[in-house]
Amino acid sequence: MVQRLERRLQRLGLRICRIWRWMVNALDLLMLVRVPVLAVLIGVVMVLVVPQVHELFEISISDDAGPFEPFWAWAFAAGFSVVAWYSARTLFRFRYPKRHYDHRVKRRLGVWLPRVLIAAVPLTMGLIYFWTVPPGGGRVHLFWGVAYLLLATALIALAMGRRKILRKLGVTIEAGPQTGVLAGWRELGRVRFVHYFALVAGIAGGLIGALFPEWLTGFGPLALILGGMAWLVMMSTVPIHLCTRHRVPLITLVVLLGVLWTTLGLNDNHAVRLDAEHRSTQDPPRGLHYEADGRPSLEAFMSHWWDDQRQAECGDRAWFISSEGGGIRAAMWTVLVLAELDAASDGRLWHCTLAASGVSGGSLGLATFAVHWRESDGTIDTEALVGFMQDDFLAPVLGSMFGADLLQRVLPGRLFTDRGQALEDAWVKGFGKRLTNDQTRPGLAMPLAQTAFGRDDRTLPALLLNTTIVNDGRRLIQHPFSTLGEMPFPGSVDGAEWLPAELPVFSAVHNSARFTLVSPAGTVRRRNDNQVDVLGQVVDGGYFENSATTSVAHVIERFRAGPGEDSDVSVIHISNDPNVAPFAPDGNDQCPDLKPPETISTQGELRAPATALLATRDARGQYAREELGERIQARAEDRLWHYRLCQRQRTIPLGWTIGEATTAEMREQLTGAEGAADNAGTTREATRLLRER
Repeated sequence: MVQRLERRLQRLGLRICRIWRWMVNALDLLMLVRVPVLAVLIGVVMVLVVPQVHELFEISISDDAGPFEPFWAWAFAAGFSVVAWYSARTLFRFRYPKRHYDHRVKRRLGVWLPRVLIAAVPLTMGLIYFWTVPPGGGRVHLFWGVAYLLLATALIALAMGRRKILRKLGVTIEAGPQTGVLAGWRELGRVRFVHYFALVAGIAGGLIGALFPEWLTGFGPLALILGGMAWLVMMSTVPIHLCTRHRVPLITLVVLLGVLWTTLGLNDNHAVRLDAEHRSTQDPPRGLHYEADGRPSLEAFMSHWWDDQRQAECGDRAWFISSEGGGIRAAMWTVLVLAELDAASDGRLWHCTLAASGVSGGSLGLATFAVHWRESDGTIDTEALVGFMQDDFLAPVLGSMFGADLLQRVLPGRLFTDRGQALEDAWVKGFGKRLTNDQTRPGLAMPLAQTAFGRDDRTLPALLLNTTIVNDGRRLIQHPFSTLGEMPFPGSVDGAEWLPAELPVFSAVHNSARFTLVSPAGTVRRRNDNQVDVLGQVVDGGYFENSATTSVAHVIERFRAGPGEDSDVSVIHISNDPNVAPFAPDGNDQCPDLKPPETISTQGELRAPATALLATRDARGQYAREELGERIQARAEDRLWHYRLCQRQRTIPLGWTIGEATTAEMREQLTGAEGAADNAGTTREATRLLRER
């Protein structure tokens, strides 16, 4: 009995050892092809689980897309798949010293893994297109679904039966070397020049992205994502082979090199642009103005605004607006709400608004509306605003991210402008194309200080765009004033201490919307005579508090302590996250599908601290909203209205692109769709109050 048990344990141990050796061999072999495998894996995961990527599929077949965008995406998917297959196949052909692979594992992976890589992306994209219904209906998505499935079939045939196909066409080629046969790179023969060409082409593509980024935007974001992945694979094949053969940890060295330049501050190309001509690679220009220079203080501006017939024209009531962060979703929702209110009140909303506070995408929405209102003398073109927000702001960022900005990470010096400047330039260009017919007007390139005054010098709402300081986590408030006063807002830094009067609107908006990966942290520098000092770095205002209500509450407090002591206050709060609970004192804007709180589960000692740190961001926003609600509720004549989105069947994604169907969903919720009728009711109540004298 004991002997039988021992034999069974021995057999079990041998099986475990064989499984362990197979896993070790498989992982060791996968390290050779880590770049193509990771590129394909990341691409498939993004397509399947990231809502913003789903939006890109819909946009690619909408009327707003360029005529060739879906064709470019199809072609780039084919190129990426072939590059991933050929890179993995080539790397598996060699014998590497001091690496002893099990022959069976090596043969199976070497033959089948490249074939999986060549089919995975087009197969996944074809399935997604079958599920993607275009905004205007029709069956164009079925056409592209079939096109990608045919592409996947053709690529599999290429990988498995290319020699048979060529022989039937009268072309005979010799069978190439199998897995683990070649000893050195030269044994590849003339095929090695294909890889040399790919390496040179990859470098050339990166330089084109650096010098002529506008050439890339016409391909569309889907094609650029696929092209960027193919670029990484092309650039990696030869270096990975050489470094694996000579036992050099390539990726580790590249990461360490990038960390070294960043630590020494030698490749920081992320400067905050301090005037319209400033570039992200440059030190601050000379002659910037950090003193008053004609700009009023906050107190002087409020007095001027209140005395500028507002007290009579607005019924002794001051209006304030706060708009939360949330990428292009927040920007689109903000301009839709403001345009609806402006039209319903015959332009009185913006005329009676003292200040508007924004974070991230909310800042973009407020700034776009404010500059358009100023340049059009109050004649709002809602369709032009919507068209601007539907422009493709993601493609320029991707073009820089996979090109010049990626090269800059491993090179010393500030050689190339960054992806943040690419985003800012796209905003400026899009505004000029959609929202002004006079090219002499600066649009979003005008100084933030000018947005508070019309071209006739009449006061307009003051924009307060919130960002976060990396070094100490405090809020930095960008504004059009010379100062926020002798005592700045609690827990914040006065933007006038860091930023000049020439600060353009696009730069202030981006400082408020510098969210992870898409936009890098911006470095604020200041020139003192011949010396340039670094003041610090700024990131998205949502890191500190995403609701933007904290700054509004502080402005109301200052207004009540100054010219508006006996005035009434109305606040319009715009949130775009369906998970934000209603907080208006008199509101009854519950979404019908608002989910109940999830069951509490323990996080474990490792996950708990990280979960708590992330959760505090939302908690701070909720605290700020509720505190503002309590302040408004304390006075009987004050009002607070909350515009919010409900989560319905369609997911409204974040990011910097938005499609027609998503915009239609938001418009429907604004004007009285089921589950969002309270938005329409809010508009009626707010408009009624605006029209009262």
